[in-house]
Amino acid sequence: MQKCGRCFHSSFAIVVARSIRVAVCVAGTAACLLLSSCAGVVPMSTHTHTSSNQEIKQKIKTNFVVPGQTTKADVLANLKLVDTGVGSDRFFLARWSSSNTGGWLFLCGYIDCVGGTSRLWKTTNALVEFDDRDLVTRYAVFGDSSLVAKLSTLAAQEKIVSFDVPREIQVEHISHVNEERYATLILASDTFEVRESGKRASNFQINRAAVTGVRVGRYGSGQFPRTVARITFREKTKAGNSLLMRLSVPDLFLLLEFCNQHG
Repeated sequence: MQKCGRCFHSSFAIVVARSIRVAVCVAGTAACLLLSSCAGVVPMSTHTHTSSNQEIKQKIKTNFVVPGQTTKADVLANLKLVDTGVGSDRFFLARWSSSNTGGWLFLCGYIDCVGGTSRLWKTTNALVEFDDRDLVTRYAVFGDSSLVAKLSTLAAQEKIVSFDVPREIQVEHISHVNEERYATLILASDTFEVRESGKRASNFQINRAAVTGVRVGRYGSGQFPRTVARITFREKTKAGNSLLMRLSVPDLFLLLEFCNQHG
């Protein structure tokens, strides 16, 4: 009798387990029928945003550049549409955002469906360096994650820029609570100042020597043609020990020159 009892309990447990699995399968199937989604990526014709944020229907190519052969005139002629305005006799910086694919997503529920499509964009920078004969010595193509490092080296080698007359940079301050506020950075010979408006404004002024440097922002690329960078301080300010911001590439280069001259 005890053996039969154990058999009965074992069979009963198997039936219950199977019933639970069936119920889960039925519930999952019902959920799929009531709410489904589809997503994908499709090829599209190439579109490019230039540094001036104009949209053109062509692909930017840099494979014509050959160190020791290509001249500065060739580079300027071929990449003039994506010139950032940052450059000198020694280098040229191009920047663009291109798209040749699009992403789509559709969600369907019991009553209706919603969805849409959008182009997928990728920001690219091209740095070309020249020698005294205006021939290319080297060039590199890279994303925004390397932009600060590449420009910082060049900024340190440039001629001294005077800040006796303070220079202003317009940025978007990205705060720790993910708020964005327009701010003005004032770069002077002895001081660094931030001016904002509003109730949560982070206005402060510190000694220029308290600015320790600039590094890439955690968000990588900004809203093209701008980029994201973080300026760091030796002391705590109203914005904290650093300031995350979105700014133009020419302003980023000026900021790097400001930091390198006192670093």
